[in-house]
Amino acid sequence: MHVLLDSQMNEYLKKHTLIESHIRVSKDITNSVVGLKADIFEITAATRNPQQRVVANRKVTNDVEFIKDLASTLNVGEEEIKPIYLHLNKVQESIVHLMRLLDLRDDSLKKRQTPILPVVREIREFNLTIPARIGHLLEHVGKVQAYLDKKNDYFENEIERARIKFLYIEIAISLIIIILTLYLAGFISRQIIKLYHKIEVQLYVDDLTGLNSRRALQKDFVGVDKFTLIIFDIDSFKTINELYGPIVGNEVLTNLALLFQTYFGNTGFKLFRISGDEFVLFEQGREYKYREVEVVI
Repeated sequence: MHVLLDSQMNEYLKKHTLIESHIRVSKDITNSVVGLKADIFEITAATRNPQQRVVANRKVTNDVEFIKDLASTLNVGEEEIKPIYLHLNKVQESIVHLMRLLDLRDDSLKKRQTPILPVVREIREFNLTIPARIGHLLEHVGKVQAYLDKKNDYFENEIERARIKFLYIEIAISLIIIILTLYLAGFISRQIIKLYHKIEVQLYVDDLTGLNSRRALQKDFVGVDKFTLIIFDIDSFKTINELYGPIVGNEVLTNLALLFQTYFGNTGFKLFRISGDEFVLFEQGREYKYREVEVVI
């Protein structure tokens, strides 16, 4: 999902950048239309110099073609862009007609023909229509810009929504990582405790009988001032192993350990197995005499 949103975000950013470039183009078109208006007025202003009028007409033609080229790069529908081309074509047609009127007026002045007033009147009327023609063109350019602004707002909103989704996902991922980290830390801690307990059991508990081991006895001896320690073993235990095998010998030791635990369980002594058939009774803090030990055990 994170990858999908990342791809979607990149797509929105690309479209948003493209729309912003088209908005800049639409503003360039607006500025060019304003310049077109000034160039059209320059045609009618150059009344005494036909060469200047031709130059001004060339500028107008270039302006129109430049605006068309800009408009062709806009990412808008045909309904938005078609009126701009339509009004530009009308402007071109009107300029062609204006040039004819101006040439006709100049010819009439040279030949001193009387029907010059209708031509001058038509030229004046054309000049009066120029602001309206340019106004219509600017109106449609403004509609295109409004359309682009609307698309721009849409993508800005989508980008903001995508950023919020990203934020929530990042928070969720962070929480998951924290939870997993805590879980793994707890799991590892539990495993370490189990391992430590297992090692401790292996160190201080006899594997065969489950009694305390030699190491456990050594540990209990540390720092002890008074104690009673009784060592005993099984007579001729080696013979049992030789006659019946170590499996039977181990069973004897196991059953004997159970008997010892039952018998000495109510005394203050702790029971240890320190080697093959050797066992130890140990009680710290007290020193029994021989006869006292007989009574206790």
